[in-house]
Amino acid sequence: MKRFLPFVLIIFSCSNVSGNDTLRYFIKSKPISELNEPYIEANLCRKPFSNKYFIDIDYGQETAIFTLRERRVSDKFGDNIEFPSRMAALNFLVNIGYYIFDHQYTFDSSGDITSQRLLLRHKNTAGHELRRFD
Repeated sequence: MKRFLPFVLIIFSCSNVSGNDTLRYFIKSKPISELNEPYIEANLCRKPFSNKYFIDIDYGQETAIFTLRERRVSDKFGDNIEFPSRMAALNFLVNIGYYIFDHQYTFDSSGDITSQRLLLRHKNTAGHELRRFD
């Protein structure tokens, strides 16, 4: 037993360290950590028939007409990240360095919020150059 316990502790600590580095977030296969845009639009939408939410992010990327899923925040396997609440999704956006400067709600016929559109600005927008979109 004395030999087994240190072995278990070493295995647990190694797996915990590697687990933190393996989860990365993407938008259309672009890592969010490489997102270097001063402004983004985020739509927090409720998953149908669920209490979970997902985030669609528009940072000016080119997307096809019927491929809105390419704007969703996903993991390294391409699976959409689901958030347990709108606040969890908002905290995620704040943690990647953005803050809200405008918002808009969409309601269903019963008055419940179905989506929330956020305009966000990156905290470090100083020094960004204007880009031409030709």
